[in-house]
Amino acid sequence: MVVLGYVSGYLKLIPHYRSISVTHNSHRVFYFLIAIGLVELINNGGIPLLMLGGRNYDYMQFGIKTIHPIYFTFLSFYTVYLFYLYLSTKNKSILYQLFLLALYPILIMNRGAFLINGTAMLLVYLISIRTIKINNIILLPLILSIFMFLFGMAGDLRSGGTNVLVSYFEPSDTFIKSHIPYEFLWPYIYITSPLGNLQETINNGIASNVYYDLLILQSFVPDFISKHIEFQGNSLSRIAPFLSVGGVYSLAYVNMGWFGILTMFLFVTVFVLLFLVFLPRNTPYTIPGIAIVSTLVIYNIFDNMIVFSGLSVQLLYPLIMGFLYKHKIRL
Repeated sequence: MVVLGYVSGYLKLIPHYRSISVTHNSHRVFYFLIAIGLVELINNGGIPLLMLGGRNYDYMQFGIKTIHPIYFTFLSFYTVYLFYLYLSTKNKSILYQLFLLALYPILIMNRGAFLINGTAMLLVYLISIRTIKINNIILLPLILSIFMFLFGMAGDLRSGGTNVLVSYFEPSDTFIKSHIPYEFLWPYIYITSPLGNLQETINNGIASNVYYDLLILQSFVPDFISKHIEFQGNSLSRIAPFLSVGGVYSLAYVNMGWFGILTMFLFVTVFVLLFLVFLPRNTPYTIPGIAIVSTLVIYNIFDNMIVFSGLSVQLLYPLIMGFLYKHKIRL
């Protein structure tokens, strides 16, 4: 991240923040997204959040095939755009639309999308700050704490309660007596487990062979393509069976050792810089695009977000919308 920040700053790829105005009929887009969301919920037989009842739930099975990935990635992008528009206009109607669209990942129990969208909006807010004030210093930790607590609550609902996590990891008596809500165990485990899995993988020394094809399929090719290709992929070592992520570098190490990690670093760097080069400047979609690609870099700590189409596909929308805006093609 430090290298990307220095290079993008040196090349002046990050424009200054500027307020925007309404450039299209956001109500029409909003109602269209709500309509498709209702169709998906009806197709599912109800709202997952209300249907859970302590049972395990796989959000990957939710939605109408083919339609859901396109719909949900655009909804996520548009949520970030609406937040940017609200910061610029302070329009209460925009805030109402933003709230309902931001609620959708919660309704379908997609914690990852909720956190990703929230992170992108937080980055838009940080970009918008001209000077750091006391209320900013107080507000940011509060927002992060709320996000982590909600993430923990969702983890409890999906796993059947906090006792599952407590009994498995056996937190110290100091933590138990600290009166810190157990919900914060979930974000703590998920934040630290990728590095733990990577270290476990390196310690086990399983990078004994070189797999060029698997490096490409598992680390470079988006999952909506690779899932249609039959291959037996390698897996990383885990500190716990249900903690499957190891950051952006783990599978690269499994398939090609330290050279794989170096290759992955160069690939991520070039990918992000190329996106910033091609992102149209001075459009209403420039800042959301920068926030989303920054979110991708941040969440690479947890997994390879370039192959995760739920986030990487979102990068297409600021490119497309920015191109249409530059050529005066309005929605």
